[in-house]
Amino acid sequence: MQVRYVEARCVGRPPATRVASASGVSEVDVDGQVLRCAVTGSLQPFLEALHGAEVVDLVCAPSPHRTIASPDLRAGADRRDPS
Repeated sequence: MQVRYVEARCVGRPPATRVASASGVSEVDVDGQVLRCAVTGSLQPFLEALHGAEVVDLVCAPSPHRTIASPDLRAGADRRDPS
């Protein structure tokens, strides 16, 4: 099963307890307004646990090293048109 590393930046404190209890979620860590975790399998339980939180940035990556704090993602390198 695929493991994805997810980082969500919220307005206010993220719902860490709800996220941690969601199916497939592990390694939950909160640093201020940023929640980081690993999600195995479907993202749906994770997304449902975020319901009601105002998420202003969300990154899902195959490696824990590619997060919101990564310079290439902050600069929008993954979102640029390669042409």
